[in-house]
Amino acid sequence: MLGPEGGSTVGPVTGPTTFTFTTTGGRDGGGRAPQSHTVDVLIPMAESPVVLNVGARCSGDAVYWEPVDLSAPEFRSEAVRLVRVCNTTSDAVSLLLVFARDSSGAPSEGTWTLFPGRCTENLPPEDGVKVSAAFVHPITPGDPPASCTTSSSGVPRGFQLQGILTCDSLSASAPIEAASPEATITTEIYVLPTLTPLLTATRTEAPPPLVTLLQDANCRKGPGTGYDVITSLTKGVQSPTTGRNEASTWWQVQVPETDILCWILGISLQPPDNPVQVPVVTIQPVPGAPGALTVTQSTCSANLNTFPVELGWSDASGETGYRLYRNGTLLLSSGANATSHTDQAPKATALTYELEAFNALGKAERVAVSVPACP
Repeated sequence: MLGPEGGSTVGPVTGPTTFTFTTTGGRDGGGRAPQSHTVDVLIPMAESPVVLNVGARCSGDAVYWEPVDLSAPEFRSEAVRLVRVCNTTSDAVSLLLVFARDSSGAPSEGTWTLFPGRCTENLPPEDGVKVSAAFVHPITPGDPPASCTTSSSGVPRGFQLQGILTCDSLSASAPIEAASPEATITTEIYVLPTLTPLLTATRTEAPPPLVTLLQDANCRKGPGTGYDVITSLTKGVQSPTTGRNEASTWWQVQVPETDILCWILGISLQPPDNPVQVPVVTIQPVPGAPGALTVTQSTCSANLNTFPVELGWSDASGETGYRLYRNGTLLLSSGANATSHTDQAPKATALTYELEAFNALGKAERVAVSVPACP
């Protein structure tokens, strides 16, 4: 084996390397012209990117996206396997990988919908060494399909994805053996006539449908007015919807340009065309309302400067605390399981007390009791 300068190359390979082999002109130097062969060597267990070039061709007015041939030399060795495929374009694409035939003789395959910047999950090692072809085409939502008559260049532009390869250390440590003169290599690529975003496979993830805000609306932690407000969205905003309550009166949406999920009342938005395709999402409830708020004792005396009012209630379910108000002003915020409080109230004023239970998601409806003024 000769190195780049013609010298002998020995020792372990420590980085991605390309070796070049040159044959002689056949037995005794004659019969064939010398041939050169290059072999890309990957480092065991390291990941190396490979560009997957995708092109299109026209057949009449229709566009056909050519398959990516993954039977190229860097994919053929059993020491090299495909780990995952990443979408490095600005288009959402549909990806189909075709694997070698299984024991029944039929090819197996998997499909993904990849948004820009997203990758497939890591393939199982046994699948990564059997990939023979990939079929890719853009599926940007809302755009009409590419056409050879509407494309300004006649043929839609191509684009690139990225395949991530690795070299298994066990396979890489095996000796490299030359093929016998009779050995032949047959590459089988299974070409599908048409690909659409509706390919049936368990790995495909369809993008969530969009809803449009019909008016300005609060976006809450859950499906109800008792849940705390997270943010507000304005009329005309479009947002992906990821869930609904069982009655389809509240919709879980993703706040644009964030990962925040919150809930909007259904009358504030235009729901998707097929609401039943949106999953029902169950959210932890706000606490139940406490039992009736009562005055257990009050002492109205001319000898006292204040008016002691003892209040009591029964504990609510699911609460982490209580807030008590006197005439609309917060009087007390207590921890969980509180059931009473004594207020030193001002005289000569009619009093209204309100109590609400709360937790991390929101609050229950208030209960109230009125107390006449102490002269």
